[in-house]
Amino acid sequence: MSHADYSAGDTNRDLRLPAWGPYSKRYAGVSHVANPVRGARFDLTIVPGYFRGDLVIPDGLSPSRFHPWEAAPGLPYYAYRYELEWKDQVYCDVSFTAMGDHSRLVSCEWVNNTDYAQRVVSHAVTSLDFARIGSHREWIRTVSIQKSDAVTWVDALDYAELRLAGGRCDAGLAADGLLVGEARAHGAVGGSVLTDVGEDTGDAVIYSLQLDAPLGDAVLRLRHRLPPGVSGNLMVDGPRTGQLQCVGTGEMQTVDLDFGPLARGTHRITLSASRGSLTGLEIDGFLIGEREEVERTVVIPDTLDTDVALTPDPSGGFVIKPRALEQAYGVTWAAGGLHAREFVGNNLDILLRSAKYDWHGIPGPSHVAVDADGHANRFTDILAPAVTVPAHSRRTIYGLVCDGSPDEVSDRLAAFARASNSELQVLLNQGRRSAFDPRRSGRTTTGRGRLLNSQRLMAATVLTNVVYPIYTRRQNVRHFAPGRWWDSLYTWDSGIIGLGLAEVDPQSAEDCLEAYLTGPDDPHSAYIHHGTTVPTQQYLAAELLSRGIDRKRFAKWYPGLREQYRFLSGGHPKSRTRMPSGLLNPFAYFYNSGGWDDYPAQAATHRHRLAESVAPMVTTSHAIRTAKLLLLAIGDTTGDPGTAGTDEDIRSEAPGADYPNWPKVNHGDVAGYVEDINRMSAALQQCWDPDAGYFGYATHDTDGAFTGLLRDDKGFNLNMGIDGVYPLVAGSCTSAQSDVLLDRLFSPDRLWTRIGISTVDQSAPYFDLNGYWNGQVWIVHQWFLFKAMLDLGRPELARRIAEAVLEVWSAESERTYNTWEHFSIATGRGNGWHQFGGLSAPVLNFFAVYHRLGNLTTGFDTRVLKSGIHADGSTLTADLLSLPTATGTASVVATLAPGYRYEVLIDGHPTRVDQTENGIVHITWTDRRVSQHRLGLSERSLHVRPIP
Repeated sequence: MSHADYSAGDTNRDLRLPAWGPYSKRYAGVSHVANPVRGARFDLTIVPGYFRGDLVIPDGLSPSRFHPWEAAPGLPYYAYRYELEWKDQVYCDVSFTAMGDHSRLVSCEWVNNTDYAQRVVSHAVTSLDFARIGSHREWIRTVSIQKSDAVTWVDALDYAELRLAGGRCDAGLAADGLLVGEARAHGAVGGSVLTDVGEDTGDAVIYSLQLDAPLGDAVLRLRHRLPPGVSGNLMVDGPRTGQLQCVGTGEMQTVDLDFGPLARGTHRITLSASRGSLTGLEIDGFLIGEREEVERTVVIPDTLDTDVALTPDPSGGFVIKPRALEQAYGVTWAAGGLHAREFVGNNLDILLRSAKYDWHGIPGPSHVAVDADGHANRFTDILAPAVTVPAHSRRTIYGLVCDGSPDEVSDRLAAFARASNSELQVLLNQGRRSAFDPRRSGRTTTGRGRLLNSQRLMAATVLTNVVYPIYTRRQNVRHFAPGRWWDSLYTWDSGIIGLGLAEVDPQSAEDCLEAYLTGPDDPHSAYIHHGTTVPTQQYLAAELLSRGIDRKRFAKWYPGLREQYRFLSGGHPKSRTRMPSGLLNPFAYFYNSGGWDDYPAQAATHRHRLAESVAPMVTTSHAIRTAKLLLLAIGDTTGDPGTAGTDEDIRSEAPGADYPNWPKVNHGDVAGYVEDINRMSAALQQCWDPDAGYFGYATHDTDGAFTGLLRDDKGFNLNMGIDGVYPLVAGSCTSAQSDVLLDRLFSPDRLWTRIGISTVDQSAPYFDLNGYWNGQVWIVHQWFLFKAMLDLGRPELARRIAEAVLEVWSAESERTYNTWEHFSIATGRGNGWHQFGGLSAPVLNFFAVYHRLGNLTTGFDTRVLKSGIHADGSTLTADLLSLPTATGTASVVATLAPGYRYEVLIDGHPTRVDQTENGIVHITWTDRRVSQHRLGLSERSLHVRPIP
């Protein structure tokens, strides 16, 4: 595999967000990306509280009485609500507003709705954080090489080729955006080492070295680590052959090989070992240069020093100069009489609470409280004077945080000191107006008002659940996380987060997609993979395409989308998903097929160690649906299909339109998708269980041949649940099967509940109200089934799903101000993570379907080529492209201006319309005509207008 191919085709995976934002992994506030190479982050946490009393410390890793409250797309403004006395009796709304690229206005609006005056304080606490070796683990301890320019350092990961003789299940799909063979490790340059070389005979790593000048007495110095007690020889083949004798101590070691004279130019150097002789070998890299120069090379540990120089500024604030960073920071409050104190420890909750009873709660600047565990983290608290908020009143105090050189910081603090409160209030109001507000993006419908707050809260949660740093592809990047508990990549959550972002911040939705795509020449990963293999990036791309995404961007995405599909469907040469039966098995790559950790069939598969021989329905179903989505994306093509499989490129263009930047598609892609759809759809039919009325997990013999369905010891199909109905999402069911599955989905005795569709059939003997997925309703799968109902021409069922989700979401958000992970069937209450922006994000999509003026929503089988709406919202036109559906019917939902009765024309002919509510129009058609399109696709024009 060629590292050069990777580096040439890869892209920046960071988000197009400002350097200041809500990026902390622990305490909420505002953070600055301080050093992208080191993954260093400067944090400012606002801690409001009663004077010498209770504090609200916004710990993002536990429920702690603060809530993401509102946020603007692109994060020029966002706010949190801190509840000192529940509910809305005494609270503080803390916001952060951009004042250029280097400053953020901090606002603390105190509200006292009680009959008593309240004395309150605002703490501004700063700290540093660095890249970690793993999720919520310790800081990674890296080193730097101090050398002359005449010495070349070759990082172990900069290989030209890596040959690993032993089979690897992650070949072609290295986890977490790492390179093949890469591992994060302490004591390494950049924090990564190359592993696995020496595990099997034939393992080798090859480097291409460019020397700009000849060397007279060259030496190669290898930096490596072996476990204690392991030793062996590493073979070197290049300008000179030889051996490096490696001895394990558990620490990084160096060993030299004399090369003698080396000519100017390119040299190939191969490192290899015999099988098992160097088990556990970690290669950091090697130096090449003149012997004397190499001898003078020094390895220096990179600092993790969190100490700061704290200097009072003449303007009244403080300049904070971290020793580990080049830049300085400024923090101030508009009120005078500020005090500073420092704490050393790792738990801000303990540190601040233990100090609140100091003299007036305001010790001098030199005070240091050391936490009992002696952790080296350091917090600097800039404390504003206490203020009194009279009964039934509010009061706002302002602060500033900024970055720059010490002189620049001092200038910014001085400028802030000159600003009046009225000027700062104007800036704050501008920020508030930029926040996502569902009232400004939708229309009025019956009952809409009670949904608004829950939508605002979800938008704020999704927009502010950004963490930094996340390490991937040798970059430290910002990343949308399901919640701060998940300090990692997560592939399927991220695609769903993107669906929610598409409604509130389309640019970030695009970035969320791009972060996970690679390309056909990537030797490390067919896509960026962590966790469940549901390819949600495909659904996000399809949604963005139907919303009119710039086709230049889709042209960039298409090769990565195709590669993700090829791997998951088993068409990639390194994929291990495809079974001889034609079904797909994801368990070589993750234990979880559909996200549902304790789903009964999946749990039984692992309990009985059947992962290599069992196929769930969800994986094959998503592969079929993904192939159809890609067909819709490229299927409106011109040209002769008889050239399929050749190298000739064809340009996909919508008929009658000029899209010169549309992706070029090989004819073989189209033929391959069609072939895969037919093959996998036929394979699914083996798994229908007419007695249970569900599709079952497929069991196989040692040769991979289908043998039956997975059952419990009493003979019950273990797949009575959402996985058992997933072929509906694929569109691969017969009409009779669809009828049975719809009955299962909407029967109150089976899957339907008052809050949505249960993950497991309530009549199944293994249904459990106490499970994580079992006994729960999860919003993500409601969205997939909602779209499937439109494909089946059942818009009334689609709306039933959406309304159930919106109602339970709104009710629980109003009760708690939380955005929940899942919902209990037993109680209807929210459970799991309380600030969840991941698999719950489709609540934003459901709201937009029925409450956003001009919205046109299709199922998976229909793509919007283009659409437009009249300025008054009363007339909508669209060009659609559709695949043949399972039932021959399909539906779309149009949301138009209220106060009219509407008629619908398809290709100029009246069609069925159901105006279920003023302005919400369900449109259903039956496709009896024979498509003239070579792919079986149908093009149609849609015109919705008021009845005169």
